[in-house]
Amino acid sequence: MYLVRLVGWGIVVYAVVQFAWRLLAIYGFTGTTVGAIALTIVILAVSASASRGMRVKNLKEAAMCACAWVLVVACFDWILYYPFNGPAMYASVSLWLGYLALAIPPFVIALILLVRRKPPSVS
Repeated sequence: MYLVRLVGWGIVVYAVVQFAWRLLAIYGFTGTTVGAIALTIVILAVSASASRGMRVKNLKEAAMCACAWVLVVACFDWILYYPFNGPAMYASVSLWLGYLALAIPPFVIALILLVRRKPPSVS
């Protein structure tokens, strides 16, 4: 069941990010700094929201979420874009930064929860 939820959230993340990218493309913001910043914010927000939806509690769960979502997104990228762009798509730094932006929020959420749960030290 946990694997189904992981893959499901990965699909949701991919769908929302693709929708945001399409909106940016429609309004002519792709390839601009504003578009890159907006898409990065969307990736971070959706990944953080998915992390909360998965109820990430520790770093092990964060690592599983991050790896699963990057794998799901990379598979979709490979299926949908590789036939048209070929291996050149993997030379794009923005692609790898997008994967990194997707993987960071689960760890941040887990660290925040760990810090909140840590009992105060008595001195």
